[in-house]
Amino acid sequence: MGLFSSSRPAPETVPGDRIIPVSFWDDQDYARGMSLDITLTFNDVLDPAKLRYSLKTLLEKKGWEKFGARLRKNGKKLEYHIPEKFSETRPAFLFSTDKHNMTLSEHPELSAFAFGKLEKPTLLGPFDPLRPYLRGAKTPEYLDDWLYSDAPQLAVHVVVLKDVTFMTVTFIHVLMDAMGFTALLKGWTAVLRGREDQIPPILDAGEDPLANIHQMTPSSKYVLTDRVLKGWAFIVFVIQYIFELVWWRKDEERLIFVPGNYLKDLRNTALAELNGSPSQTVEPAFISESDVLLSWWTRICIKALNPSSNKPITILNVFDIRGVLAEMGLLPSADTALIANVTWPTAILVTAGETISKPISFLASRIRHAIDTHRTVEQVQAIAATQREAKEKTGQPAVHGGLGTFLFACSNWHRGKLFQMDFSPAVVKENPSDSKRANLTGRPLLVFVTGKFAGFSPRNSLVVMGKDATGNWWMKNVLRTSLWSAVEKQL
Repeated sequence: MGLFSSSRPAPETVPGDRIIPVSFWDDQDYARGMSLDITLTFNDVLDPAKLRYSLKTLLEKKGWEKFGARLRKNGKKLEYHIPEKFSETRPAFLFSTDKHNMTLSEHPELSAFAFGKLEKPTLLGPFDPLRPYLRGAKTPEYLDDWLYSDAPQLAVHVVVLKDVTFMTVTFIHVLMDAMGFTALLKGWTAVLRGREDQIPPILDAGEDPLANIHQMTPSSKYVLTDRVLKGWAFIVFVIQYIFELVWWRKDEERLIFVPGNYLKDLRNTALAELNGSPSQTVEPAFISESDVLLSWWTRICIKALNPSSNKPITILNVFDIRGVLAEMGLLPSADTALIANVTWPTAILVTAGETISKPISFLASRIRHAIDTHRTVEQVQAIAATQREAKEKTGQPAVHGGLGTFLFACSNWHRGKLFQMDFSPAVVKENPSDSKRANLTGRPLLVFVTGKFAGFSPRNSLVVMGKDATGNWWMKNVLRTSLWSAVEKQL
C-alpha cells in the first residue's frame, strides 16, 4: 500500500520522455492525497475489447498523451514524464477485465447495486467495501503507487456480468477535475462511434493557461477579502477540525438518490417563495435545481449536526472556470479539453440558525447569488490571487467565514452530463430483463464515485454526480458515521 513517504526507489528517468512540471493548481495537497474511482454502470453487456481499442486510439493521438504520463518527483514538486511512444511495456493506460457467468442479482457482492424501484429520497450503501470488486488488482491507489512504479495516469477496469457492465476509471486528482474527465469520455465515445471529427480539441499538456492568473487582479478585490480567517480565527478553525476527527474517528460514505419530481416540487415552492417576496424586484428570481438540491441537503446535514443557532457555516460550492478562461483569451473556447484542475470555490457564509429556520429558498438564492458574483473575470482572478497568497504564506488554502466556522463542500458534476455518454457501439447484448428501461442503450444507468484519501479527510464533502435518464438525481456524501441515522430520519 502506498503512503506519502516511501522507501521504494523511484524508477529511472527514461531517455526520450518528455518532462513537464505539474502546474501549481494541480500540485495541491488535496489533489495528491485523493485518488478517484468513477464507475459507470450499464444495464447492457459491453465488449471490453472495443472499449480498450477505442481508448487506445484516442490516447495515442497528439494532445492526449498526458493520460499516459508517468508521475515523478523532482525535489518537492511533481512532474510528468510522457513516453516518446507508448508500447505494450509502457502503455498509455492500464486496462483489466473480470467476467462473471451470472446476473447482477446472483453476484454475492455486486448484487448490492440491484436497488429495485426507488420512489423517495433514499440513502444507499455504504459501498466502499465493494471497491476491490470494481477495480483491477494492479490499479494504483495512493500517490506513491504512481510515483514508485511506471504506471500511467489512467486505469480502467471492466466487470462484465450477464446483464450488467461496470466500468471503473481510476486516476489521481492531480491529473484533472470532473470536466476534464468529461472531455476524456467525449473523446473516447467519439472514437467508439467512428466519429473522430467529434473528438474535442485539446490543449497541449505543456500549456498552462493558469500560470499567471494570480497576477492579474489583487486579492483585495475579492468580494470576501475581509472574511478570510487569519491569526487566532484560523487557529480555532484548525483546532475545531482536528477535534472533530479525533473525537468522531469514523467516516461513512453513502450514495443518495433524490427523485426528480421531488426536487422539482422543492424548486417550484422555492421559486414561488422568492417571487412572492416583497423585496423581490420586477425581474423574476432564478434558482436552478442544483441550487435547491444543495440548499435542501445542507439543511438536512446541519439539522443532523445540531449546532447552536449562531454557529457560522461556510459552504464551498466549486465551479468550473473554463468559460471564464475563454472569455479572458486564455483558452481557445470553453469546449476545449483542458486536462487539469480548473475549478474555483464560491463561498456562502450563513449561520446554522438561518440554514435551519429559514425556507430552502433562502439558502438556494444565496447559493445562486454567490455563483453569479464569483463567476466573473475580476473575481476569478482575485480568487486566484487570494488562494496563491494563502498557500505561499501558510501552506494552506484560504478559508472564509466567522470564528469557529463549520465547513461544508460541494462539487457538482451535472454540467458534465455523464449519464448521457453514449457507449452504444460497444454493446453486444442489451439487458433482456430490463424492458422498461428509461436510459438509451449504451448510456449509463448509474454513475458513482468512490476513492482513497491520504493526509486529509473528505468528511462533510458532497459530490453531485448528476441527473439520470428518468430525471432523478444521484449524490454521494461523506459524514461522520454517527450522523447518518439522524440524516435518514429526515428523509
